[in-house]
Amino acid sequence: MRAPRTAASIAGRGVVSRLILPAGVDASALPLLIGRGLRGMCDGFVAVLLPGYLLALGFGQLAVGLISTTTLFGSALATVLVGLVGNRFAPRGLLRFAAVLMIATGLAFAGLSSLWTLLIVAFVGTLNPSSGDV
Repeated sequence: MRAPRTAASIAGRGVVSRLILPAGVDASALPLLIGRGLRGMCDGFVAVLLPGYLLALGFGQLAVGLISTTTLFGSALATVLVGLVGNRFAPRGLLRFAAVLMIATGLAFAGLSSLWTLLIVAFVGTLNPSSGDV
């Protein structure tokens, strides 16, 4: 059950919105901006952790670079394809598919250690080895 909103919680939310959001932007944009920030932070973690993880698995620098490059190409291609044909699918279904693909990619990277299988997962999956969005 949801706790009732009090005047203090509503006023506190307004203070946070005023501190974070630019003037003239509606407070309803705050969850979107927070989500975008969290996504960027997680992308940054992957950019730092993925090469270290692959090196710990015993891959050389060339293989780590190859896997990272493959993930970028796969993510870029997926972005273009979704941009071209994404409007043919329901947004909710497309987002669910992307979430399931992201989970499967993470599990595959955690469970696989062969270069060729990781290259396939890297291309098809949705990891982003850069600190920016693809």
